[in-house]
Amino acid sequence: MIETNLFKRRLTKEKVLLKEMLEGLDSLDTMKLRTNFLSNNSKTDWSLNFPIHNCYPTPLCSGNCYACSGPITFKNSIKKSLKLEHTIENHQEYALLKLVDEITRHKLTNLRYSGGGDLSENSASFILAVAARLPNVIFWGFTRKISIAKLLHNSLPNIKAIFSIDSSTTEKTLNEIYANNWKTAWLYTSQDDEIPDDIYITFANHKNGRLDNTLPTLTSECPAIRNHDVKCDSCRHCFNF
Repeated sequence: MIETNLFKRRLTKEKVLLKEMLEGLDSLDTMKLRTNFLSNNSKTDWSLNFPIHNCYPTPLCSGNCYACSGPITFKNSIKKSLKLEHTIENHQEYALLKLVDEITRHKLTNLRYSGGGDLSENSASFILAVAARLPNVIFWGFTRKISIAKLLHNSLPNIKAIFSIDSSTTEKTLNEIYANNWKTAWLYTSQDDEIPDDIYITFANHKNGRLDNTLPTLTSECPAIRNHDVKCDSCRHCFNF
């Protein structure tokens, strides 16, 4: 049975924290993110983590969301994602210069733009502006939103976008994906999954940070799923196209 409680709980937490953060403010400037925009994790190294209220999840996505358990759900992590989004929307030049500076200081050659959550149209436009400033850095990630895929696909040479799907993705969405020839990632949740032949990469399901070991390894599977020594920067499959 699909459990959506964790997704709903995270969504509620975002709404409560955002209300608390906005109440009683003398100025929206107080919401500006002054600490690091980038977040760090063991797999992607550095990423931008956004709120999940931007997401349009399928039933399987919301029931198995990796952004709904673990450290990424801690209060400070959620507050950072909310402040990041606010800063991008309300302090665009500041946000642009700050992220360019962080990427340059860390000497990054690639950056995942959706380490958690999904992009809004404003944040997608922001990523495009940063990518235009840093043409030698690859900006890559995943989306489940047609509007975001259309904004990013074939926009700049250093922008890479993969559309995430699963067995609960609607036929209407699949038709749009195939009509646009977008690369796809499959959330693999069952041995009975009928995975299309042209899937670019598959991700075996994790729940609460733990791999479902009943799922056999597929040739299209992300190698970091079962081998934690593999990092995105060394594999590069998700942005080397």
